[in-house]
Amino acid sequence: MDATGGLEAWTRGPRLLLLLAGFALLIRLPFFFPAVIDWDESTFMLMGQDLLDGHLPYTHLWDNKPPLLFGAFAMMIAAFDSIPGIRACGWLLVAGTGYLIFRLASGISGRSAGLAAALIGMFFMTVTGGQAVMSELLAAPPMMGGLLLLSRSGGAGRYFAAGLCFMLAALFRTNLAIVVVALCVYAFVTTQPWRYRDRFIWFAALVAGMILPLALLTIPYLATGQADLLIRSVVLAPLSDTGERPGIGATLLSFLRGGISGQSGLWFLAAIGAALAIRGWKRGPDAGVAGYVGVMAVASTLSVLATRAAHGHYLIQVVPPLAVFAGIAWQETARRSFRLVFLLLILVTSVMPLGDIAREYGNLIARAANGERLASGRAYRIAALLEAENARDKRVYLMTDHIVYWMLGTEPLAPIATHPSNIAKEGLLIFVEGRGATTETVLATLLATRPDYIVKEAETTWLEDKPAAASLLAGRLAEDYERIAIVGKAEVFRLVDASG
Repeated sequence: MDATGGLEAWTRGPRLLLLLAGFALLIRLPFFFPAVIDWDESTFMLMGQDLLDGHLPYTHLWDNKPPLLFGAFAMMIAAFDSIPGIRACGWLLVAGTGYLIFRLASGISGRSAGLAAALIGMFFMTVTGGQAVMSELLAAPPMMGGLLLLSRSGGAGRYFAAGLCFMLAALFRTNLAIVVVALCVYAFVTTQPWRYRDRFIWFAALVAGMILPLALLTIPYLATGQADLLIRSVVLAPLSDTGERPGIGATLLSFLRGGISGQSGLWFLAAIGAALAIRGWKRGPDAGVAGYVGVMAVASTLSVLATRAAHGHYLIQVVPPLAVFAGIAWQETARRSFRLVFLLLILVTSVMPLGDIAREYGNLIARAANGERLASGRAYRIAALLEAENARDKRVYLMTDHIVYWMLGTEPLAPIATHPSNIAKEGLLIFVEGRGATTETVLATLLATRPDYIVKEAETTWLEDKPAAASLLAGRLAEDYERIAIVGKAEVFRLVDASG
């Protein structure tokens, strides 16, 4: 069988799915077992568990993320009830997104482009801070599915499904609303032929698809008279100034200084692919899809910058459209012997993420060889220590490794403490604690409950800009607590009254 025949065999049907799932598993497997990779994931798990316990999001525990995100985590916990099981869901999300990337890129430039785009996309979705199950991973499949539907011909049903997908994506990542608006405007302007009646029908279907999941999520809050809480938590709080947002220009500069979080090779390839798509080399029957992909790439970039927070994992949102263009570059330069250069570029610019994968594999193999449990991380050790202290029925304040709440079957002391660093974001406190609340007053209230145990980093970096609150914490620990253990760089304190 020649190379073309081999490619054809591996890019159709079950073989394609097996190849994509296998590659995604290869690069994600060692990250199934660490307790904490990104502490946002820990917050999502706490909120998901709270939903399973019968509480509507924001009514008992609190975080300023969309509610569908917590619903997804509730489903994952109900299905697997383990951190490795949840990470396995992340693997499936990445593999599913890889398949949708394949569909888009292959329609533009052939199956070779599709396969290259899918593999590149899954790789960068993982190494760009996506080893944990982040909101960006959950939003990617419906976002790409909506793009695939919107960019192809069809009737009102297709537009309804596209609207449904787009709203689901926005209910995982609210800033994707910018991308949705950009894509819909582009579709409205470019879809041919131009008939006002057709425009009205597809616009109505698109809006109906968007309204459906939004209405279903809103009904429980309307029924319980808590619609204002939903609006404050999902709309107003994310738009608030939390005090840590430096501005769009500074955010862009921060990303550039960090080598675009290891994505520089991807951006270079995508720029070449976009240029080739614009020139129209070897355009396939679905080459018009490239316009939609380009709009998504630009709008996704702007939506990330609009968050004014240079968190590396935010850039996962731009990976799928960039991967499509990178796949085009791979295909269209096949006869110019550039592919080896492209591979080297990706490897060189991704040396640190590749090192992380290799290191985690080494740790995993070492634990297996020594007969140790594969699950690792200091959170497990902290949980075991508190379990030995019979802390399940006591008040525990976790200022780090808050996944331990879930491991112990307990909960945070207050809604604002669900994510430990939220109390340092005074722009958020007004939505939970009311006007006039400050980090110092909220921390004082938490400490006044006299937690039996407090777990904190030796250096609590998220309090560095709050010296009064940091001083309050240090003073209270010195007066009322004894340090009973150091686990990694985490310190475990016990209330002196509780030691007897």
